[in-house]
Amino acid sequence: IMECIKIQSMKAHEDRIWDVAFHPTRNIFATSSSDLSIKLWDVATDNKIINLDEAKKAHEKTIRANAWSLCGHYLASSSFDGKTLIWELDNNKLEALTVLQGHENEVKSSAWSVDGSYLATCGRDKSVWVWSITEDAEFEIMSIMQEHKQDVKSVRWHPTKNLLASTSYDNTIKLWDYEPSADDWMCKQTLEGHSSTVWKLSLIHISEPTRRYAISYAVFCLKKK
Repeated sequence: IMECIKIQSMKAHEDRIWDVAFHPTRNIFATSSSDLSIKLWDVATDNKIINLDEAKKAHEKTIRANAWSLCGHYLASSSFDGKTLIWELDNNKLEALTVLQGHENEVKSSAWSVDGSYLATCGRDKSVWVWSITEDAEFEIMSIMQEHKQDVKSVRWHPTKNLLASTSYDNTIKLWDYEPSADDWMCKQTLEGHSSTVWKLSLIHISEPTRRYAISYAVFCLKKK
C-alpha cells in the first residue's frame, strides 16, 4: 500500500491558495491565490520560490486556476476578474504574453488541448469558450458554447484527441467536438446522473483492446467510436 509522507510545508501567499499546477516536464509547480499573485516553486531546490514577484498583482481579483500547456512553455491563469492571462515561461520567469477577455464575469477554469491548438475557458456566465492558437502564439475566439444552464465549473480535454468535456452547477457533464460541416464546436452528449454540482472531472485513456475512455468524478464509461 502506498504511503504518503509530508516532506515540507511552504508558505508565501498572503491569502487563500486556490490552485496548484505541476509543470508537465520540469520539477516546478505554480500556485494561485486570492492575494492576486502567481508563484513558481522549484521542487529540485528544496522548494524555494524561483519567481516571487513577476506575476504579482497580475489580476484584479482572485486567481482561480492555473493550467500549463503540454509543451510547458505557457501558463494560463484564470481569474474572477473575467480574464485569462497567458504567461510565457522564460528562464524561470513568467512573462505576460496576452490577455484573453470576453467572459461576463468569473472565469473558473482553463485547459489546453493535447496538440496545443486550442485553449478552453469556462465561467460563471454559463459559457464555454474555445480559443484557437496560431504558431505565433496568437489567440482567436473560435467558438462560444452556451448550452449549460448554470455556472460552468471546469473544462478538460481528452488526453489523446481534441474532445472537450465541461462540468457544471447544473449537475451535468457535456462533451464537445468540432463539427466541420457547421464549422463550430457542438455538444455531442450530455451526461446526467449527479444530484448536485459536478466540480471537476478526469479523462483517462485506456489502451487497446478496450477502446474506451473513462470519466472519474462521474460514474460513466464511454465507448470510443
